[in-house]
Amino acid sequence: MLNNRLFIGSTQAAIILGATAAQYLQLFLLPVLLIPLLVSIVGAWKGSVYVKPYYQHIRTTSLVSLIIFTVATSLLFAGVVVDHQLQLAVPEFLVILENPEVFMAFAANSLNLFGVIYLCLAGYIAWRSYSCLVPLTKRNNLNE
Repeated sequence: MLNNRLFIGSTQAAIILGATAAQYLQLFLLPVLLIPLLVSIVGAWKGSVYVKPYYQHIRTTSLVSLIIFTVATSLLFAGVVVDHQLQLAVPEFLVILENPEVFMAFAANSLNLFGVIYLCLAGYIAWRSYSCLVPLTKRNNLNE
């Protein structure tokens, strides 16, 4: 059980470190979220009955974080593409040429919303980590 506790704690710490370093990792955050997801799937498959809830907790945290990361990155890329089109002398798309003020607002808001989504992601990971690591240190079963 001690080896499983150390492994679960280190996997959760990898998720926390990845979330805190998201500003510097950017697209490298994808493997930081995929590795704990794969580890938790294998751990839940091979682990005992007592550690399966912990691995399922880590799997859910990694999966939801990965979905949030994918949505935020897609929004960021859309904002960057629209901002690039607005910087051109003649945009490639007629819609942007006809309504530049709407797309200026979209580009600015999507870039700002990306930061807000990342803050929400960090809060979600902190909450899930706290709810996993406290029972782990007290050697209680994890109730989901």
